Amino acid sequence: MRVPAFVKIAVKTSKAREQMEAGTRFLNKAISDELTAKDLLGCLAIAFDMKWSTWSLVRLHGVYNRRRLIEERIQLQGY
Repeated sequence: MRVPAFVKIAVKTSKAREQMEAGTRFLNKAISDELTAKDLLGCLAIAFDMKWSTWSLVRLHGVYNRRRLIEERIQLQGY
């Protein structure tokens, strides 16, 4: 599977590395509110490096997009 450009430039934060130690079990439990969209993007980059299954990558991408949308809404409400 080809790695998208936005994933190639992702920063693999320490929070992302910590979460990814659990493997795909990370996706089967509640995702911590402490993880930002940037952290989840790092998780996605690590998942591509680890050659996760397509289903797991799609699931993680959905979690990332949802978190990014929530963060953007919060920023817009502040204006």
